[in-house]
Amino acid sequence: MYFEDLSKNLIKWQTSFKYPTKSELPDKIILTEKIRNNIKLLIDYTKSEVFSFGRKQGSLSWEFSTTIFYFGGDLIITSPKQGSSYSVMPILKISNIDHQISKDQKKVKFLLTINDKLYSTRDFPIDQWSKNKNESDNNLVGPVMVLHSHPKNYIDQGKFLYSFFSESDIKFLKNVNLFMLGLITEENIWIATKINDLNSFDFDFLSKVSSEELFAVNNSLNRNYAFLYSIYSYFNDSGLIFYYGRLSWGSVVKVNYQNFRNEINEYKSSKEQLAIKLVEPKYMSSAEKTNPKTLEEISSYKEENAAELTIKSNKLLTNQPNLAAIKEKKKKINRETFHLLFIIFLTLVISIISILIILNL
Repeated sequence: MYFEDLSKNLIKWQTSFKYPTKSELPDKIILTEKIRNNIKLLIDYTKSEVFSFGRKQGSLSWEFSTTIFYFGGDLIITSPKQGSSYSVMPILKISNIDHQISKDQKKVKFLLTINDKLYSTRDFPIDQWSKNKNESDNNLVGPVMVLHSHPKNYIDQGKFLYSFFSESDIKFLKNVNLFMLGLITEENIWIATKINDLNSFDFDFLSKVSSEELFAVNNSLNRNYAFLYSIYSYFNDSGLIFYYGRLSWGSVVKVNYQNFRNEINEYKSSKEQLAIKLVEPKYMSSAEKTNPKTLEEISSYKEENAAELTIKSNKLLTNQPNLAAIKEKKKKINRETFHLLFIIFLTLVISIISILIILNL
């Protein structure tokens, strides 16, 4: 299904306050050239080489966001908006709508003001907009998806993280009348789609994904496979459906075991191999390291050492720092620093005023 066709359904669900079901969401969403070009722009803006902080650790650039609006069959995509190194506030409102009618009175073009910038729609047959809104699906209007980027976040020894959807991201999606939130990490496109109110969403899942990414990076595994494995493992009944794709694909695919069986199994097998190395170093001799054990051999070994493997696997994840918690701690420190500086400034001002009053006396 093309994104334009899905967008029409998204607006209809939004206006009727109805959540889409799993079956109503397509297995594959084709992204038009217009959307792909906008994603490429987000990627270019977010690269640390463009907006570098000159840091050796932590986030190396800003987050950027853009919003896709559906307007009667046309898609309007806003220019990238700069946020901070850990968040960005999306734009969800059209502040003004004007129109221009052609000289022959047969076509109309709309001029939209969004965040103080002017955007133009294509020309529409004027008949499409002369009907009452309730009589036609052709004149539906509204935001359908926010896309935002995550910059590189260096940890140590040249390793870096992008991090998955944050707690703030999911809370934003939960609290707005919008179903889709996109995340761009270099060439990778992730889309979270809500299918219920997310009131019972377990935010601990996000910490598990962060730990899984760090585990993958520290052990030279594929971070995208780690995300796919995490979605399959933790988000089945979460109220969210995820899509994944790469810019070169021109599309995104619903994340489930059927669509990403090979990637999920490869990552799972790699984790099991690492767990076995921790439990029994002699299990894989130096000669065997170039020929890892088969899944059947791993399964047999797992049965014999189930308890110890579980302990070791858990330690692999629980020993990783919680990236989401670190970000929240940084924000708290920034707030406390601001409050302290404000108090010092206020005290200084009061002192100066007091001195001036005394001198005048």
